[in-house]
Amino acid sequence: MIKIVFEEGVSKGRWARFDTQNTVTEQHTFESIAELDSLAAQYPSESWLGVFAGTQVSIASADMPIKHVRQIIKALPFAIEEQLASDIHENHLVYLGKERGKAQAAVVELSYMDTLNRFTALRGLTPLTLLLPVQGDCWSVYLDDRNAFVRQAETLGFVCQQRNYLCF
Repeated sequence: MIKIVFEEGVSKGRWARFDTQNTVTEQHTFESIAELDSLAAQYPSESWLGVFAGTQVSIASADMPIKHVRQIIKALPFAIEEQLASDIHENHLVYLGKERGKAQAAVVELSYMDTLNRFTALRGLTPLTLLLPVQGDCWSVYLDDRNAFVRQAETLGFVCQQRNYLCF
C-alpha cells in the first residue's frame, strides 16, 4: 500500500510505501500530481490512500431533525451553506454521519477534487483529523510545523493554524 499525505493544496506532499506488516519500505516528497502519475506507473498493482493534512478539507455540521440518510444527504448542502467561505456549488460534500442531532459533512473545494480525479491510482481520501483517535469526550490533537489537527468526536474535527503561545 502507498499512502499519500497532501499538504496545503494537492500538488505538494509526502508519500510512503508500506509492506504487509505496515512497515515503511520507501518514502519521498512530491511537488506535483505529474510526479505522482509517474510513481503510479512504477507501482501499478499498489493500493493508494490519500490523506488531506491541511486546510483543504473542512468538516461542517448542522442541526438535522431528519432521520433518513437519503433525506439528510439532500438537505445537508442547504443546512451548511452559510458556514462555507465559498459557494456551495464550488464544493464537494461527503456525508460523514449524524451525532447528537447534528449531521456532519467533509467539505472539499471542487478544484482540488478535479485535480485528484486525474490521479486515477487513488482509491480513497480522508482528512487527517478523522484519523486521530476518539476517546470518550476528550479531544485528540496532532501538531505539525504549521497546523493543529483536532478531532472532537467520531465525525467531527477541524484544522487551524498553530500558534506558539503560553496561557497562565
